[in-house]
Amino acid sequence: MNEHKFSTMKFTYLALVLLFLSKNATAIMCYQCNSTSERTCGESLPQHHSLVPLSCSHIQEAQFCVKMTGVVEGQLGTKRFCSSRDWGNYCEWVQRPGDEREYRACVFTCQTDGCNHAHMTRVSLATLLIMPFLLITRLMV
Repeated sequence: MNEHKFSTMKFTYLALVLLFLSKNATAIMCYQCNSTSERTCGESLPQHHSLVPLSCSHIQEAQFCVKMTGVVEGQLGTKRFCSSRDWGNYCEWVQRPGDEREYRACVFTCQTDGCNHAHMTRVSLATLLIMPFLLITRLMV
């Protein structure tokens, strides 16, 4: 093998390794916990909690941090995790079969390091206009 070809192969290999390492080094950092197994992972994190945002490099193409509240893995609770897809931002009332009560379930998705610590406050104008109507109809039932 001539020396020029070998040198080109080494350069290509080195470039691919550096590209792979830089991709992993820039992974989004999210809080990752589940209240069913970790008491401090509630809907709101306590002021002096020990949780820290962790790298999402274990999730392929992770771009989002998610906080989910409501029924999580069959129990009422909260789960924070990394995701490669946007789960959206919404809340809804759900009633599990056999339960008398309805539960508020929410999903919040964000794209910056550690952004899934608390609930997001982005509310659309349509939501603000519809909320009073929903509240009135709920009180009438």
